[in-house]
Amino acid sequence: PAAPQTPEDGWFKISFGVGEFEGWVKDGLPHGYGRTNWKTGVSYHGNLEKQLFHGHGHLFRENGDRYEGEFKEHKPCGKGILTEDGVRYEVTYDGTKKFSDGAAPVTKTPAEPETITENSRFTFVAVSKGNKLKTTFKGNYSHCKSVDGKLAYCNPIRANLPLKNPKEIEGKIAVCWRGSCTFGKKVRYCQEAGAIAIIVVGTDNNDKYTQVFQIHEGDPKDDNDVFEDWEVVKPVTTKVPTVYALGRHEPLIRHGAFIRLRFFPGAEGTPEEWLLGGVLVHPPTIH
Repeated sequence: PAAPQTPEDGWFKISFGVGEFEGWVKDGLPHGYGRTNWKTGVSYHGNLEKQLFHGHGHLFRENGDRYEGEFKEHKPCGKGILTEDGVRYEVTYDGTKKFSDGAAPVTKTPAEPETITENSRFTFVAVSKGNKLKTTFKGNYSHCKSVDGKLAYCNPIRANLPLKNPKEIEGKIAVCWRGSCTFGKKVRYCQEAGAIAIIVVGTDNNDKYTQVFQIHEGDPKDDNDVFEDWEVVKPVTTKVPTVYALGRHEPLIRHGAFIRLRFFPGAEGTPEEWLLGGVLVHPPTIH
């Protein structure tokens, strides 16, 4: 996607015909770190050079498979980790084809489980629930209880459609990106898949915690969300903890990592009607 002409380079959110991009722009083109989401369900987050995948990146494919490794001009190149049907492989690509042109690894062996060497922590803001039509906002966090579990990325990554990988999500803490739909729609699909909690990750690495997001539990039509014709759409009832984490924390939010999610009601310095919390990422083996 080409960025609109701007007086200076920087971090932009850009919509284009078949998707959207959010990240660094240089000389009118995505350049540096960014995230691209296509309407087909394909997503990429990682480094770009003149809008091409170039450097380290993470590609989420429409069938739920994922690749993390090096790219050169859109083509996987060198060593990486390919996850197919939930199974991780160490792979090597020769850099001659794009995935869209049928790139296949020249070597492929079962990968050893990944390990985290140290405990990591980051803070989050709890997502409230209620009725958006009410003129006075009052935080309702009755669904936000402490939970421990493994992380699992949603497919599609923004959870704006019924999830294609419910077996991966069931019994796990679902991870999805902000955008493409309301929080209520994300909660609907993650809960239907059996998630025990939901972490929505921001897509702007310059973002700060400036507001409380709300899950609308009234008529879905009031949220202006669009649903498929075959979907039976009823008001969502929020049953699981749902939180919002800044984009810059994404490197700590690893698929398969075991975390402890905790809330701190009444913590000193917390703005009125907010609920803050934190995640402890443990160092056990992850897949």
